[in-house]
Amino acid sequence: MVYCRCKEIEMANYRYKKTADQMKANIEDGTWPYGSRIPSEEKLREMYDCSRVTIRQALDVLLEEGLIYKVRGSGTYIKKPVHEPSYTIAVITTYISEYIFPSILHAIEDCMEEQGYSVIIKTTKNSIARERKILKELKDKNVDGIIVEGTKTAFPNPNVSFYEEIAEADIPVVFFNGYYENISSPRISYVVVDDYNGGWTSVKKLHELGHTKIGGIFKADDMQGLRRFSGFVDALIAYDCELDDDKISWFRTETRKTFLRDLSTETRKAMSDCTALVVYNDIAAEVVLKKIKEYFPSVTMVFSFDKKYFLDPPDGVEVMSLDHPKGKIGETAAQKLLSMLNGNKEESTTMDWDASSL
Repeated sequence: MVYCRCKEIEMANYRYKKTADQMKANIEDGTWPYGSRIPSEEKLREMYDCSRVTIRQALDVLLEEGLIYKVRGSGTYIKKPVHEPSYTIAVITTYISEYIFPSILHAIEDCMEEQGYSVIIKTTKNSIARERKILKELKDKNVDGIIVEGTKTAFPNPNVSFYEEIAEADIPVVFFNGYYENISSPRISYVVVDDYNGGWTSVKKLHELGHTKIGGIFKADDMQGLRRFSGFVDALIAYDCELDDDKISWFRTETRKTFLRDLSTETRKAMSDCTALVVYNDIAAEVVLKKIKEYFPSVTMVFSFDKKYFLDPPDGVEVMSLDHPKGKIGETAAQKLLSMLNGNKEESTTMDWDASSL
């Protein structure tokens, strides 16, 4: 009799521990997402084909291990994992040592280090695959928060789920320059410049100088390019300038230094009477200025963005460039992250361009 009773106890222990392990697996694989309510005891009994007593014992294991919590009158919920502070944050940017990025990164580092945080810097080179690899690596690192420039933000991005998981783990994320519009979480914010208004300002200024035939060269794989284009086109219509699809050319990250060679005969012909060009940024403008007499002989004014490079136009051509608030973008992103690390909810920010020097 004693032997049989011991066997019964052993089997009962085995059943509820096995059931508890199966429930843990549901949490780990996302079947039961963090914050969600788990099924009722009756439903769990059907799912695991065991008694109500076994279900309650298994739930007690999860409760003791801090994996679930109960709300009286509501149900049992999956508890978010507690994140132990490391005073380390990660900064993910497309590039690191060129263009506007050093100014942004220095501002972030200064602000975070002043508050006792160390900074890990990673670069995607605007590659979705590299971004994915970096995010996988960061899942295994104990970082308190992430500041990130979105990769190819004009395209659907398969890495969005990583950011959602990070936010679910109560690790705040602040995007800068570009972000993913289909992510919504109180633990995710962004700081960007008003690219639509930048595109509008380019046409407004050129129209004031007497230009009505204005061509455009924009970047197709990030939201900055699309929004600058959108403001550009709306302003062409508003200021009664000529709107011609063939006077607008597009390039991607991979063709940012060779896009002029890719211009079709039709586009070159359509743009031959343009007196002004609006170009996506100073990097692209530098490419244009080197070949402007060959490709765009009628152009006398190039309008660009970021005011980072000293652009040296040939005789007869002038250049204007909107000033990007580089350091301010980095500082604001860092301040937002610090505020979110303190448990605050941060609204996103869209900053103005500095047009004072135009």
